[in-house]
Amino acid sequence: MSTTRHEGAYLVTGGAGAIGTAICERLVDMGLSVVVADANAQAAEDVAGRLKCDYVTVDLRDRASVDAAVETVVQEHSAIRGVVNCAGVTRLMDFFEISTEDWNWMMDINALGTMHVMQAVGSRMRDAGAGGSIVNVASIAGKGYRQTSNAAYAATKGAVLALTKVAAIQLAPFDIRVNAVCPGPTNSPLLNVHNTPEAQGRIAEMVEHVPLRRFSEPSDIAAAVAYLLMANAVTGQSMNVDGGLVFD
Repeated sequence: MSTTRHEGAYLVTGGAGAIGTAICERLVDMGLSVVVADANAQAAEDVAGRLKCDYVTVDLRDRASVDAAVETVVQEHSAIRGVVNCAGVTRLMDFFEISTEDWNWMMDINALGTMHVMQAVGSRMRDAGAGGSIVNVASIAGKGYRQTSNAAYAATKGAVLALTKVAAIQLAPFDIRVNAVCPGPTNSPLLNVHNTPEAQGRIAEMVEHVPLRRFSEPSDIAAAVAYLLMANAVTGQSMNVDGGLVFD
């Protein structure tokens, strides 16, 4: 990580992925100090180098790794003003194919990892007394979208949505806002889990069910994240970015 100091940073987990990178780009364009966090050190360094911002490597499954990453960001930037929990994993599986190992892999990164970051960052925001903003990238899968990659992934995102709502209430006394963005099918490598020989035509079928007749782009998700990060009167909400697939 660089030694450049700024007054407050915005941490983006999964920041080297397609959606995470788009979020980092959007926040940098807004003039914010951004820290790219990712398990892939080289990918994080590459994104940070291109955007001229900082990066940290982190294993979201390991609370000690998360605490160390957050401590590094605070030391370099004095404070964390906001965090975007964008890291996530999945793969295409039938309901009866899901193993305990699959469940734990997705739950540990998608749900437990989000909780780790929220606790580590939230405690810093609380102690600093300046408030803050947390945006969790969930999914319409957590709201029952029928063409999700697998049921376990949907369960992890449902957990993120429940966590978002309860945390919004419990962190409100500290002026910490917590919201979620729920992408639908998005043109990113994660969508490729559907593009297997066994699932030919699945993506075309998915598009046909989108009212706007197109998938979202990573930049669409980034725009929603940026809004919720800065929306001072909004907390406990989940915003669908899915072309009209799901109505709450």
